[in-house]
Amino acid sequence: MDARTAFPSKYLKAADIEGKGPITLTIDRYDMEEMPGDEREIKPVIYFQGAKKGLVLNITNNNEAIDSFGYETDSWCGQQITLSHGKTDFRGKRVGTIILTAVASAPVPEPVPHESVSDDQIPF
Repeated sequence: MDARTAFPSKYLKAADIEGKGPITLTIDRYDMEEMPGDEREIKPVIYFQGAKKGLVLNITNNNEAIDSFGYETDSWCGQQITLSHGKTDFRGKRVGTIILTAVASAPVPEPVPHESVSDDQIPF
């Protein structure tokens, strides 16, 4: 038995995808959820079509999704991402991590800075 599976979770862990190669999934929804534990942190989680577990987003993966799909998380639904296993340094140790990469899609328009919009450009 793999000891890493001794404590099941509703969230993906690096061990869940280790050795399985890149996995491409379609985003179903984005939620903010309270994490189990003493500190009661609230973190972003994305869920995928047909998958049982969600992915708690770290800042790197959240920023990758923002860069690829824009700031509005409702527009992430239906977008495809690839998850792969990687390594990162955490508290002085080399540990497994999940790397999120967006699958190429239509470019997301850049938000228009407030200062550059004139009154005659506003349609209402």
